[in-house]
Amino acid sequence: MQKAYRAIRFYPPDHPLASHCLDELAGAFDRALADGTLRLAVFENSLTCEDEPVFTTDDLREGIPFILFRDGIRSLTFRTGLGRDEAAELIEALGQAQEVDKADHDLVTILWERNLPHLEYQVADPLLEGETSTDGLRQLASQLQGKLEDEKRARLVQAPHADLTESLELGSPGPEVLVGTVVPEEELIQLERELEPEQHILEEFGIVLLETLANANSDEDSIVAARGLEDLASSLLEWGDLARLTRLLEETAAMQRTLGERAGLVDSVFEGMLDKEKIRASLDSLDAAEPERREELTAFLLILRERAHHLLIELLIESGVKQSRHALLDVLTAGAGVSMELVVPHLGDPRWYVVRNLVYLLGRMKDPRAMPHLEPALAHPDERVRKEAARSVGAMGESSSVPLLAALLNDPSPAVRVIVVRQLGRLRSTEVLSRLLLQVRARDFSTRSEGEIDALLDTLGQLGDDSAVPLLDELWRGRSFFRSRPLHVRLFALRTLGQIGTASARKSLSRALRSSDNAVRRQARRGLWEANRQEAASQ
Repeated sequence: MQKAYRAIRFYPPDHPLASHCLDELAGAFDRALADGTLRLAVFENSLTCEDEPVFTTDDLREGIPFILFRDGIRSLTFRTGLGRDEAAELIEALGQAQEVDKADHDLVTILWERNLPHLEYQVADPLLEGETSTDGLRQLASQLQGKLEDEKRARLVQAPHADLTESLELGSPGPEVLVGTVVPEEELIQLERELEPEQHILEEFGIVLLETLANANSDEDSIVAARGLEDLASSLLEWGDLARLTRLLEETAAMQRTLGERAGLVDSVFEGMLDKEKIRASLDSLDAAEPERREELTAFLLILRERAHHLLIELLIESGVKQSRHALLDVLTAGAGVSMELVVPHLGDPRWYVVRNLVYLLGRMKDPRAMPHLEPALAHPDERVRKEAARSVGAMGESSSVPLLAALLNDPSPAVRVIVVRQLGRLRSTEVLSRLLLQVRARDFSTRSEGEIDALLDTLGQLGDDSAVPLLDELWRGRSFFRSRPLHVRLFALRTLGQIGTASARKSLSRALRSSDNAVRRQARRGLWEANRQEAASQ
């Protein structure tokens, strides 16, 4: 992980060295997760697995443990299925956390936005009043476990024999009081196996009701069967048996298409699923559940489709649980998405996270009619909303997006400016190129954060042509108004020349090979390699 992190910091993800390091990391995760999950506890300068140190570093600026620890992450849990793309996302998130103003952006938020399905992380709880160490969390867990054990023992105490009181009054020893019996694990497993066939009775009952509804000889029989289906579906929802409930609803929807005039009877089954409190209970349980649980809930909600959109919007506004928000957003952005009329009235909500989630929905619609509603969010007082608004406006791909995004190039938050630059790069227009060149020529350019400089020059490399080469040639040479430019600015400029790859760009890189600075010469060689690779690919 550390090797891949350093590679991504110095090279673009598609560079051979960075790509090789990410391949190695993906292979390491495949081996480590072959037998299940992997949990790493995070300390200030080390990572441990099962209380054994597996990585230690004294580099508190660039070491992965400190980056995680500084932003409150106390453990990472990786699950089977984490592939190369997700591993790369994690490494890029670590780099992003280092490249932006820490007062404005943190790793926890970045990971939330990237939504890595096979990674879980534990964050220090501010309610512990500063006691956020692993030992503090274990102590709290130990106390809770003790209370649970006391409650369990209390429940195991069986009621005394009816004659116990009388026996005690007479002074006789009385019957023995049984405190509890420990059932071996193998017996519990066997009991579960024996009870499992009983669970299928519900599914068989649902099939009988569907057949009755399809073949009923009278309207009365059809109504009785429909009510039975409604009661069965409602019970499965209350019990949280979402897998069986989804199968039942899928079969009901398929049968409804064949019912003709009686099709309306089945509507009550689906309308009965719109129970806000029951759905909320399922959503609130997601953070402590296995990933499969979220998939089951998403599949169930997708069956309801537009019937549930108004209800899901309400739950999204009220939800404070991370996994539930992700599940709701997955459903609301599926297919054609949600109606704009359900979203727009809530954009004035005072809670920043509500507005951000709704702006996310508008962006995924990619409907030009949403642009007037997104524009106010670009000036929202909370930078997290402005960042999401910038992404959504960029996702529209409209020419009208350029001036709106360009206005945010002067946003007070470096994190917002970085996202704006990346989104402008996707629009690929001559107007964008001229705007970027103005930013790079600005007098304060070299004093900006590494992340912003990297974003500006990387995007310039994707869009640039010979018009950008003189400016980049000046940057890597390292002198401005008799002051030296930072080394990272010079190296980023050389990388950009390699991305542009024209004859004049290669000439500038060749001049850099004669520099007295070893780092400049190395980056010039990489830039020439990239320029030659692009030329060969275009032939």
